[in-house]
Amino acid sequence: MNVPWLTVVLALPLGASLLLQAVPRSATGAIKALTVGATLVTAVIVAVLVAAMNGTRLSPGPLGFHYEEQHSWIPAIGASYHLGLDGISAWILALNAAVFLLGAVLISRRDTDRLKLFCGLLLLTETMTAGVLLSLDLLLFYLFWEGMLIPLYFILANYGNENRGRATVKFMIYTVAGSLLMLVSIIALQFAGGHQSFDITALLGGNVQLSSGSLAPALPHIKAGTLRCLAVTGDQRWPELPDVPTMVQAGYKDFVFAVDCALLAPAKTPPEAVKWLEAETLKVLQTKDIQDKLHKAGFLVRAQGADACWKRVNKEIVQFRDIIETAHIKKM
Repeated sequence: MNVPWLTVVLALPLGASLLLQAVPRSATGAIKALTVGATLVTAVIVAVLVAAMNGTRLSPGPLGFHYEEQHSWIPAIGASYHLGLDGISAWILALNAAVFLLGAVLISRRDTDRLKLFCGLLLLTETMTAGVLLSLDLLLFYLFWEGMLIPLYFILANYGNENRGRATVKFMIYTVAGSLLMLVSIIALQFAGGHQSFDITALLGGNVQLSSGSLAPALPHIKAGTLRCLAVTGDQRWPELPDVPTMVQAGYKDFVFAVDCALLAPAKTPPEAVKWLEAETLKVLQTKDIQDKLHKAGFLVRAQGADACWKRVNKEIVQFRDIIETAHIKKM
């Protein structure tokens, strides 16, 4: 039986914090006992995990982790519930568990105003700080980080000294500003790296998901060597990537997919006006300046008239109709 020990480390103080809500405020002995007990059990489990870590299986890949847990969370954006322990986070996690155990023991030996609230916030903070140390998904890490700040804010606001008001305001300003910058950095890291994932092992381990998209924004990364272009989907090779084949040349028969742009006019436009617009548009598209600008934007210019456009449309109607019928796609 594979026990999700890292989830247990997170769930124990969180569960104890919730259980405290059922204990009467007057039962200070029970509150202290539950708080010390939860932090003690958590510390023992963490100590055993750290001590036995070298004898456990290491996850495959360039970044190895012990006791790894991964479950799908928000697949649409590439976020997952992913936990793991390595050599650095293991000792910090042990220190974290020891500090909260020491705090619980000290609280149990003194009278504290609003003891139930303080102990609940203490246990909640332990869960969140442990989550920060164990998260291998950046979005999950960010949520644990934000979750850690909430109980810390209430502890500071309710149990600080006479200057706690000013300290709490500063705490909020600095942490909110820093958290927003962190969130922007996490999102930027996902997009800049070409990964549809917040997973650290994917972002730092050299893994990349297969992607299909416009060539223009990807071209600098391809030239820099951070992305590899396998094939282009048009019917001819891209001039700046002469060694990259088309999908047909790569062995995929009839695989031609390109996005064309067409200039349309209202249905009742006079034929002579249509002919004039067509001639002028073709003339403009054949100028070198316009072709260079469109090429930089990701377009391969092949100026064609209305007849060629209709031929392309009729061909794709048949092509996509066959794809829809073969895939048994139902009408909306």
